[in-house]
Amino acid sequence: VNDPAALDADLQVLQVGTDADELDAGNYRLLQAAFPDQADRFGILAADTQSEGTPIVERIPTAIEPLGFTTVYANSTPPPPATVDNWRPYLEPAVDEDVQMFEFTQTADQVVAAMGAFADVGFGPEIIVGNPSLYDGALLQGNDALADSDMYIGIYQVPFELADDNPPTQQFLDLMDDAVSGWSDDPKALATNAWSDWLLFAQAAKECGSDLTRDCVLEQASDIEGWDAGGLMAPTDITDGRPSSAPCTAMVLATPDGFEYDEELTQPTDGIFNCDDANLVSAPA
Repeated sequence: VNDPAALDADLQVLQVGTDADELDAGNYRLLQAAFPDQADRFGILAADTQSEGTPIVERIPTAIEPLGFTTVYANSTPPPPATVDNWRPYLEPAVDEDVQMFEFTQTADQVVAAMGAFADVGFGPEIIVGNPSLYDGALLQGNDALADSDMYIGIYQVPFELADDNPPTQQFLDLMDDAVSGWSDDPKALATNAWSDWLLFAQAAKECGSDLTRDCVLEQASDIEGWDAGGLMAPTDITDGRPSSAPCTAMVLATPDGFEYDEELTQPTDGIFNCDDANLVSAPA
């Protein structure tokens, strides 16, 4: 759900995400603290998704600059399903501005394609910022640029790599493998969101019992304290159908060999997550 109008729509309950006028900036806050020099030369390339309100390429810099970021480059690409055949016009200006911390908000295949062009234009940002949906094996396939730039992704689920220490995550992987053989060899973060949505519906439906109506399900799901999808995700409170507690973030590093949970960067305050009121910043849509 990317459009502010969709975020504020009635007849829905959101179990992840933030308010249309707020941004979960835990990953930015942690990256700025660890890499202040690189954050001083921040660049963003974003897909120009068709939506109401402020474009993401403007919204993110405005929200994170009070955290200590200085944006030196901002540009946008055509929205999906359009693809880019020539990355030079998008990357060469970033080289000219000496971007050291770079974010590209797109699908994994487009991010891999853009990073594949880094060497062609002499672009070598020290830090790359990834969105939660990039916590996906597709980001690693053929992405040689990961050997030269550290790419960090802030996620709100327990990393799959920690399944041995978190039984709910291992149970989720086993159930997915039962449905799709070998799924856990290349798990995808968005599947955890879908599973959480289904569990939330199931819990609400159970509470309704024989009175299983749309109104009842929405009512039961609209106010839940500490929703964590049975231990798969960081806990959040749902109020009036919206997640309302301060977001929690876990940082993972994408490498050519896989993903790694970075405890030192995360500075966990609640289990493996960094949960802090400062993670939620104003970002008017």
